[in-house]
Amino acid sequence: MENFNTFMQGLFGTPGRLHWTDWFPFEKVCFDGFDTSKGSEYTWVDVGGGKGHHVQELIKKYPDAKGKFVVQDLPFVIDDIAESGITLPPRMQAMPHSFLEPQPIKGARTYWLANILHNWASPVCRVILANLREAMIPGYSKLIVANTIIAGDNVPLRQSGLDIAMLFLHSGSQRSEIEWRELLEGAGFKVIRVWYPPGDGDGIVEGEVAE
Repeated sequence: MENFNTFMQGLFGTPGRLHWTDWFPFEKVCFDGFDTSKGSEYTWVDVGGGKGHHVQELIKKYPDAKGKFVVQDLPFVIDDIAESGITLPPRMQAMPHSFLEPQPIKGARTYWLANILHNWASPVCRVILANLREAMIPGYSKLIVANTIIAGDNVPLRQSGLDIAMLFLHSGSQRSEIEWRELLEGAGFKVIRVWYPPGDGDGIVEGEVAE
């Protein structure tokens, strides 16, 4: 697990591939709508976020974003942050939490799931999503799923290879836009927009609680 966390930090915490913050309008979609009169003091909850590489990148790029940021993961992963000598920004909190349990932070502006749902079969994904839905405020809270979005045809080798890897490693799968919509809508969400990245990198599905 220590090796895995280090791998994830290196894969997504270093500029090996175009980062989400380079093309997705986080400020417009997520940060501009932050309002403690509508929700909690948390603007960003990184669910299953490992050592917090995504949160640190966001705080670095958007230093004026209001509210608190938190990374959640299993206790031994959170403990590994300090043991690895990683110094978190003052506005960032590390919280032990399993996404298979009810979400303890209610009413945050944004709940972020990056490369999480592809590890799980759809029934488990629905449990993860249900825990988030119960914590979210309709019309205010955002669900942002960052993951591979399989092309409809001429699938790039990277995407098809990752799909096969998720299948034999986790009984999971990468999903197409249609499959992402079916998964989220079946879990009580509405898809606001599907954002495709430049090149063959990971995309983003923007959702809210269905009213």
